[in-house]
Amino acid sequence: MGAVQLQRNHAQIKAEQQNRLQTQARVVAENLVRQLRGVDSALRGLRADLTAPSAAQADVVSPHRLNELGRAMPGVRGIVVLDAQGRITVSEASVLEGQDFASREYFRAPRERPDYTSLYVSPPFTSTRGVYSINLGIAVPDVHGRFNGVISANLDPEYFEIVARSVLYAPDMLVSVIHGDGKPFIDLHPARSGHGKDPAQHSASFARHIASERSETIAEDEDALTHDNRMVVFRTVFPPELDMDTPLVVSVSRSTREVYAPWRDDVRSLALLFVLLCISSAGTLHFVQQRRQATSHAANERQRLADISAEQLRGAAELQQRTGRLAKVGGWQLELATQQMTWTDEMYEIHDVDRQAALSRGVALSPYTPDARRLVESAMHEAIQHGTPWSLEARVVTARGRQLWVRTQGEAIVENGRVVRLIGASQDVTERVRFATELQAANEKLERLTVTDGLTGVGNRRLFDQKLATEWTRCARRGLDLGLLMVDIDHFKLYNDHYGHQGGDAVLRQVATILTQCVQRSGELVARYGGEEFAVLLPGSDMESASIVADLFLAQLAQAAIPHIASSTAAVLTMSIGVASMAPVATDQPAQLIRSADSALYIAKHLGRNRAEQAPAVAGP
Repeated sequence: MGAVQLQRNHAQIKAEQQNRLQTQARVVAENLVRQLRGVDSALRGLRADLTAPSAAQADVVSPHRLNELGRAMPGVRGIVVLDAQGRITVSEASVLEGQDFASREYFRAPRERPDYTSLYVSPPFTSTRGVYSINLGIAVPDVHGRFNGVISANLDPEYFEIVARSVLYAPDMLVSVIHGDGKPFIDLHPARSGHGKDPAQHSASFARHIASERSETIAEDEDALTHDNRMVVFRTVFPPELDMDTPLVVSVSRSTREVYAPWRDDVRSLALLFVLLCISSAGTLHFVQQRRQATSHAANERQRLADISAEQLRGAAELQQRTGRLAKVGGWQLELATQQMTWTDEMYEIHDVDRQAALSRGVALSPYTPDARRLVESAMHEAIQHGTPWSLEARVVTARGRQLWVRTQGEAIVENGRVVRLIGASQDVTERVRFATELQAANEKLERLTVTDGLTGVGNRRLFDQKLATEWTRCARRGLDLGLLMVDIDHFKLYNDHYGHQGGDAVLRQVATILTQCVQRSGELVARYGGEEFAVLLPGSDMESASIVADLFLAQLAQAAIPHIASSTAAVLTMSIGVASMAPVATDQPAQLIRSADSALYIAKHLGRNRAEQAPAVAGP
């Protein structure tokens, strides 16, 4: 029976740890996917502007624009444009312009295998600035469809290390982000002090994962660097809509020595108890043999063995108490006929109850909070009526006022066809619950960071895209209008040139605050769309309502009177606003609304700026 229970405990620990590792790997992978989608969208937007028939490269793709895009994406260090020969033509770092990077893999791959739908993921490499990183790039065609260069974004390893560290919940846990060819991009392994080692050389499970072509695999394998056996989850990052030429793989692992440490303690405890029982049995057999050989000494021998057995039983009881205290597990029993309650010492310790106190069912249930008590009473009722075992986590307040979380388990004992008693165990799991709560809060904070513009604190482009898609569907379903304002700060480049980038950053934050204070209704969103441009989503607003909000923006900015002596429009900062509203249709795309607002913004700028202009209201067919 003990062996079966040990086997069950081992399987339960294994399943729980695998599930936790899968969850953490999914958190890292989902963040990676969001970053990849953002970078892919930005690169394709740059390419569209760069290849427009009437576009002049210096105007549409400038160092300033690359800098603003890079700052809007926390996972990107910088963006560069390379010509067909591999020379950098545009970079936010002027020192790089004109340099030849034709030998770099992030240029060679798209040049040798140009595919204008693909997102090229370079192997990890050390940049000219000494940073070990990965580049994401897309090929640029000329007017005849021939290869004409590359637009490439350099990922920031520090950001992704923060993401990886945010999912650690145990000291022995390791997290890596690995290129499809086996080279680690992010590696929190303390034994790998240098970059560029190939996990496929050290872990057969990584090679099996790649060969399986499955999105996720679980394995237990030896780490060749530490010779430590590890439980590892591999999760492939390869979203089909991005058409990546090479996947990335997230690896999250724990030492099996640490994972199964509690189980080994149980094995040792049961083994010792078995030894004690064997000793007791051997003593009994010895007694029988001696009785046959020397009946004259039977009484004395019987007493001696009884004393030995009593001592052994005391030892086994002490062992049980010690192991229960170490694991913070207490046992209990309730006789249904008499309602007599029996506790082990650890139960008294957990509940801060004096050992001389009279126990009853009511006393045992009194520490639970009202909601928890109802759950436990219901579980006990089900056990008595139907023999159903239970396992719950609930809050208790001990006799000394300590607030704890306990896991309470119980089952019914049946004799002659009826339930005669309940037995169970309670374990103090406060620290585990606290850690799980802190981990959830850290993950939620990380989620907020991925949808927030780091400079202004409003939503970023990713959040805007998500919210637009959601509100488009909701408004289409409910027959509501959906309004959109595209807001652009007038002559912002001149502001930056005159007041410096720090002044430009400060004014972006001021404008974001003004816009945010003007939108109050639930569902409305202010987001930084890119550079000096903001997008304001107004669910339920027709053209008239959206125009009122736009006029409020203009009035509040005028009242703020932020100096802008370099502007040719006014001596203070001004903005131009494109106003659009339409009744969404589920089968249409929300890009129609963006195009409509962009057109109105263009009209506002063409008519002299510092104004809001309406686009014709667009209705679905």
